[in-house]
Amino acid sequence: MLSLLLNLPLESSTWNTAPFNGLVFDVTAGGPLSFAAYSIDPATTMTGFTAPRVGLGANQLTIDWNGLTYVDGTKVVVDFTAAPIPEPETYAMLALGLGMFGAVGAARRRRAA
Repeated sequence: MLSLLLNLPLESSTWNTAPFNGLVFDVTAGGPLSFAAYSIDPATTMTGFTAPRVGLGANQLTIDWNGLTYVDGTKVVVDFTAAPIPEPETYAMLALGLGMFGAVGAARRRRAA
């Protein structure tokens, strides 16, 4: 979950209209982001903040509140679902399957020769 609480109102409580106006989080270490999905949490109080305002790439997360308004205490809450990580047994079964496939192919080649 990413929770942002806006406590300091600007002179104007509307974010300026621009191609992008918000936050950018870049992964600088530790590998790519491993989120399968995200959703806007019902605790979000910023009117008009919807799922398309969240950008999720392999190495970057963006939150765009372009043109939206807020008041002191406005919340933006995004829930993330982690991508499933295969267990070691899955890799072992895959290796076994590939080995069996290779053995069958070798036996067919020997029989054909």
